[in-house]
Amino acid sequence: MTYSIIELINFIPTLHWVVMGLLSLLVVALLLALKRTSVYGAVALGIAVFTAILMLEVTVAIRLFGIIENGTGVRLDFDLRRLLHVRQLGYESLFNIVAFAPYAFFVSEYLAETKRLGPWSRLGLGTLATLGLSLFIECLQLVLKAGFFELTDLILNTIGGFLGALLSVLLRAIFKSAGVRR
Repeated sequence: MTYSIIELINFIPTLHWVVMGLLSLLVVALLLALKRTSVYGAVALGIAVFTAILMLEVTVAIRLFGIIENGTGVRLDFDLRRLLHVRQLGYESLFNIVAFAPYAFFVSEYLAETKRLGPWSRLGLGTLATLGLSLFIECLQLVLKAGFFELTDLILNTIGGFLGALLSVLLRAIFKSAGVRR
C-alpha cells in the first residue's frame, strides 16, 4: 500500500510526538542504566533533548515538508526596528527568545545534577549549549534550503537560552537559601 505525500504529512503530527517521546525516554533510560545521574538529572536531560527535537521540527521540518514556505538564504543584518515591529516580526522575535529558554533551563539543571558545577558555569554552559543548538538549526536551514540563516535568530535564541539558564540558577539559589531540598 502506498501513501501520497499529503497523507504522510498528515500522519507526521501523530508519529512525531511518539518518536520524540521515545527518544527522550531513551536518553533518560540510558542515563539511569549507566548510573550517570539522579532520576531528576536524567529527566532534565530527557526534557532538554525533547525541546531540542521540537525546535528542529518547528524550524526545519515544517519547511522541508512544505508546510511553511518563506524562502532561503542568509541574513546577517541585525535590524532592531524589525524586531520591535509587532505586526511584522515582533511575535516571531518573542518566540525565538521564549522557545529556547526551556532547553537551556533543563541543560543547566542536568549540569547541576551531574557535574555539580557552580552557578556561573551552568549559566555559561547552558547559554553556550543554546548557541550551539541554534547555530546547528540555522546551518541546517541553510544547507537543506529550508529557511534563512539569520543572525537575528541566532542572537535571540541565545538570549532565550541565557534567560532559561539564569532562571535555573536563580531558582536553585532561592531554594538553597530557603533550605528546600528535592
